[in-house]
Amino acid sequence: TTAAAAAASATPKAENGPDNFNVKEFHRELSNALRDLASDRNVAAAVKRIRGQRVPVSCHTAEFVDVITRAAEEKRGPARRSFFAFAAALMASEDSAFDRSRCIEGIAVFFREVYQELCLEVPRLELIVTSEFLPALMSVAPCHAQIAAAFPAEMRSHTGLWLSS
Repeated sequence: TTAAAAAASATPKAENGPDNFNVKEFHRELSNALRDLASDRNVAAAVKRIRGQRVPVSCHTAEFVDVITRAAEEKRGPARRSFFAFAAALMASEDSAFDRSRCIEGIAVFFREVYQELCLEVPRLELIVTSEFLPALMSVAPCHAQIAAAFPAEMRSHTGLWLSS
């Protein structure tokens, strides 16, 4: 999809640091993890797989945008909700697979660079985001105000219930 291409273009090219991180291998493992997650709903196993990829912090923002985009594009409700729970779990604690501040930045990037175009491809995306993604984030991440700030103002205004805590 066009929105997926936009998210992918935000992804840095492969970086060969001390851990020899390879973006293509990571995307392959992410696709496999999401495929398995769609069937087994084992969020912890999916997060463990991604943690094992040792994604450099410099890539966390772009890769989180990609995860959110993939989740939003998923047509099957139960799988999509598992994907959003997975995204939230990637940033759930201080020692999460992804850096929390980079994930919050990724949320802002998603809304700034991907969301509007994705709305053309995904019917009811705003409802999906506010009723599935936002609750998943709020259930695991302690930084509600920072998450709220990453969401568009108009979305914050009619989701006050979730953003007030």
